[in-house]
Amino acid sequence: MTHESYAAQVAAEVAARYGYSVAPEAVQIIPRGVSSNVLPVWDGKQLVYAEESRISWRNQRTASYHNKNVSPKAIERRLQVAALHAEGLHDAAIAAKLGVFQSVVCNDRLKLGLAANPSRSSEISKEARYGQIRALIAQGFGSDAIAAELGMTVSYVRCVARHILAQPFPVNASAKKPRLENPKTAPGIHPLVAAANLRRPKLVAMVGGLGRTLRRDDLVQFATREAVSIKQVRTDMSALGIAWPGISPEQRASVKADRIAAHRAAQVKRRVSGRDGGVARDARHAQITAMDISDLTVADLAARFGVSRVTIKADLGALGIGTKSQSKFMTCIAEQTYHGHQQKIAVLHAEGKGWAEIKLATGLGGDAISRHLKACGLTLPRDYVNTWANRPRTGMTERVKIFRARLARLKAEGKTYAEMMAITGHSKASVGLHLREMGLTGDTAASSQRVAA
Repeated sequence: MTHESYAAQVAAEVAARYGYSVAPEAVQIIPRGVSSNVLPVWDGKQLVYAEESRISWRNQRTASYHNKNVSPKAIERRLQVAALHAEGLHDAAIAAKLGVFQSVVCNDRLKLGLAANPSRSSEISKEARYGQIRALIAQGFGSDAIAAELGMTVSYVRCVARHILAQPFPVNASAKKPRLENPKTAPGIHPLVAAANLRRPKLVAMVGGLGRTLRRDDLVQFATREAVSIKQVRTDMSALGIAWPGISPEQRASVKADRIAAHRAAQVKRRVSGRDGGVARDARHAQITAMDISDLTVADLAARFGVSRVTIKADLGALGIGTKSQSKFMTCIAEQTYHGHQQKIAVLHAEGKGWAEIKLATGLGGDAISRHLKACGLTLPRDYVNTWANRPRTGMTERVKIFRARLARLKAEGKTYAEMMAITGHSKASVGLHLREMGLTGDTAASSQRVAA
């Protein structure tokens, strides 16, 4: 197909589909792989765009958005990037000249639509690059200067020098902070070591001048006087070879026993005497002795006297009086309610009431009433519960008899389940149940004989 015939075919199709007449000469055939969007061209100084009519609306909107949000500083930097790129410099060299990161230069170059210039290091082999880095290190160049000279990143130069050439860069002596010397110590000695050297002769003199066995109190006083911790004193004694004072296991057990006995004696004294010297306790004991507490619990007594249950238990233990034991799982109020329900249920049972009447009178459920009856040793026959369930059976109703007779007639006529369901309006389960009750399921010949019978 020639160009003229293809153009005429496209013009005819556009006219038929959209209703516009297009001359065949206006049809342009774009080769495959070529875009119809005209890209801007760099003329050495700035980007030159084609006329606005040739730029798509999408690119126009994108360009206007980006141009509106670009700062004057970024525009100036991009002009510098474009100028240096035209000289053939790569991204690392441009970044070194402009004093910015290489990623910033790469981003500006992509915004300008420029391809990356190859660096000088990419044109030589790996061994040659290593040789150049080694030679520059021998000349005294730093990592930044080598990266700018060879067009590499600083991290790459440092990595090669450290791991491959085994020639790490020396630390900049001018940037190293001077060490502050302590005027009280000799040069090169750590202040803590110097302080320990001054403190240990004093410790030896203190231990030798006691004239008795060294105790831990002596070391505590020495640490307080020297303004150091016990741990530092222990370290000094270990360095000097002096044993840390200790006590025997028998002495330690005796001290512990004395401390426990003193603590218990103080507790007993506070409990017996109290803050008021035992006046309130004696008055409470007199009232408890005069009261009838056979039906009261410890909680009841504690609430009445306004004290804790522990105090009431101590009072009852001192008086030798017992109280009513409380249920493990119920409070006093719950226990009273429980026994009240039991008494009421026992009275209703003696009057001959049934389950429904007991439920209505007590407001309890069947399980609760059953447990109360069991606790009282009583039984209530279930005949009183549901008399309708124990009613005498009178056989089938007339409606069931008519339905079964109709099913038997349909079965004799050879109707299927689907037909019987459609005629009677019942489900398959209902139809099958009644047929099974009448013995009309199974073998067709046997079913026919049973229907005939």
